[in-house]
Amino acid sequence: MTSTGVGERAGKGLARQEAQRRVDQVVAFKRELTELGREGVLALGFEERNRIERYHAELLAQLARQFDVDRSEGQRQMSLGMRIASLLGAVTLSAGVVLFFYRVWGLLATPAQVAVLVSMPLLALAGVEVAARREKTLYVAAITAMVASAAFALDLSVMGAIFNIVPTPTGIAAWSAFALAVAYAWGLRLLLAAGLAAGMG
Repeated sequence: MTSTGVGERAGKGLARQEAQRRVDQVVAFKRELTELGREGVLALGFEERNRIERYHAELLAQLARQFDVDRSEGQRQMSLGMRIASLLGAVTLSAGVVLFFYRVWGLLATPAQVAVLVSMPLLALAGVEVAARREKTLYVAAITAMVASAAFALDLSVMGAIFNIVPTPTGIAAWSAFALAVAYAWGLRLLLAAGLAAGMG
């Protein structure tokens, strides 16, 4: 993945937030306009109201196509539910990877163990890239990114055990840097928060 691609994805994440704010402004404007009309403060003519509504409809449709924004309270609640489900899915999948890893670990020779440790986060990052290219919501990409971060943390722990390295705060700093790099590359706010929390802790 090139630096240009990383910048584009980070910019896309920020652009989606800006697009959502624009949608929220339009929705708030419509509500206020309706309230002003009900109170008799402002009464737009049919042509003016129709022109505004047509403009807003085209704007919302364009933003929805480009950024998959939430255009109603129902969509917002659904997105929140999907984010919670993504978090639970990421935690469950990460735990499954760790448990499976420890189950088969004793069956592998040291070179195979090192190869598995190195390849796991790389394969997960490849999965993040594929998911990010195929979906605008980044729900699957976020789950896969959390798995990649869990795999990297597992790498640090197990590599230390293999080579008798004494645990130090540097390991947490390394995981924080990894999480922040992945979060920035694909615009993943949850992983960004986790990386910042680990770095400040």
